[in-house]
Amino acid sequence: MKVVHVCKSFYPNIGGEEKYIYQLAKEQIKSGLDVTVLTRGSKEYEVKDGIKIHRVDSGNKPVLRLLKSIFLMKEKLKEIEADVYHAHDWNNALICDFARKEFVTTVHGYGFLDEFWLTRWIAEATLSGSKRLIVNHKFLVDKYKRYNPKYIHAGISLEEYPYKKIKKNNI
Repeated sequence: MKVVHVCKSFYPNIGGEEKYIYQLAKEQIKSGLDVTVLTRGSKEYEVKDGIKIHRVDSGNKPVLRLLKSIFLMKEKLKEIEADVYHAHDWNNALICDFARKEFVTTVHGYGFLDEFWLTRWIAEATLSGSKRLIVNHKFLVDKYKRYNPKYIHAGISLEEYPYKKIKKNNI
């Protein structure tokens, strides 16, 4: 089975979403899946820990970067055949939608429905096209209840982060 993760940023960039997708992709590879990540960046293609990483270079100017990356990622996504397209957040769901792919979406962070009205309208339209909405924080379940979200906690690897304060029963 082939899975494609569509995200705004990925390894070697450091952040919560980047780490989440990287750990998820590594576990999917361990379970025998073929995993590809489509993201933004200057290095066009690489393989890291078995993860195929395609990057599109969208430039440096913020507004143009967003529009250019949506177009370039949509075109690249059309070339990549997969069984599952996994969009991370609404802007990447929009890319999957434009590429006419069936997709699932994971909302990371606090969410976007309280932001600018145009962003909210686009995000809500895009989420309506998602086959499944996944949230990784409990408070987002209520926020997105109209989309019947599935809560999957954002766990961490205790081998990679062996903090002494983490109790066994914590996730």
